[in-house]
Amino acid sequence: MRCHIIVLTVCLAGASAQAEVRFRKHVIDPAFQAEACAVADVDGDGRLDLVAGENWYRAPDWRPRQFRTVARWDGYADVRCDHPVDLNGDGRMDLVTVHRGPAMAWLENPSDHQGHWRAYPIGESTMTEGVVAGDLDGDGLIDLIGPTGEKAQAVAWWKAPADRTQPWIKTIVGSRGGGLHGIGLGDLNRDGRPDVLVQQGWYEAPADPRQGEWPFHELDRGDTHHPVVYDFDGDGDQDVAASSPHDYGLYWWEQSTGEDGRPAWTRHTIDESISQLHTLVGADIDGDGDTDLLTGKRYRAHDDRDPGSDEPSLLVWYELRRDGERA
Repeated sequence: MRCHIIVLTVCLAGASAQAEVRFRKHVIDPAFQAEACAVADVDGDGRLDLVAGENWYRAPDWRPRQFRTVARWDGYADVRCDHPVDLNGDGRMDLVTVHRGPAMAWLENPSDHQGHWRAYPIGESTMTEGVVAGDLDGDGLIDLIGPTGEKAQAVAWWKAPADRTQPWIKTIVGSRGGGLHGIGLGDLNRDGRPDVLVQQGWYEAPADPRQGEWPFHELDRGDTHHPVVYDFDGDGDQDVAASSPHDYGLYWWEQSTGEDGRPAWTRHTIDESISQLHTLVGADIDGDGDTDLLTGKRYRAHDDRDPGSDEPSLLVWYELRRDGERA
């Protein structure tokens, strides 16, 4: 995936949304830094800073401060995912990072927030854009979920050891549906435990996530990325939204109960006018109490290999509107 600037054009979906919610673009850095960008209060001053590539950008002056070295080649950078989290409990926001190669590591934020941060190994995943952070075992600590295997054919989760300087403990979730896109977390069956979503379906979280392979359920989303789990139609069960990273399309899958008593899924189109939608985030953008969707398109994200790759870069949000039990 190729990108060129951190902050891009903003579009608003829906006439009422345009009247109520306005955005103003601020260019933080016109140069390409990395495919990943994270938001966190790095220096503990109460303001949200930005992390991208080799630098973190302190609010409000946004001056770049280098904290690591990132290899680059042919318009790409060796950072696929960044997850800010306080891993060592010192009150400072550290950074979990996934490289284009198999290595995952976390970087320790020093007390003065200066210089290069020390890196500690987590383990090996597969070159991916889809490592997800969440608490799988309910201990209040961050875990990682992502693809594993030579061809990313399986899914695993990694738990931090008591000694954070050591590699993390890896447990296989299942042997289906790894892939470089499409892994997510959400409580699909409302049992209070986070399930793991993949492009082909979802793994039901057992009481003990460290057991053998988790039960697998079919839900074929095709080549989609970053699923968001939410009850979009307000009928009491969880639905799924996901974006198409290599084509046009943003969709949601409505959950219902089939004649056999098992979950049944119906796909609905949200928008098919924008291509290469990668990261998808659920958030209440307009403050009306429900979850809207935020996503964006990069310019030539995969050179010329995808439909619409030369079309303009966009940052877009979609307002959720309901009519009874219809989204």
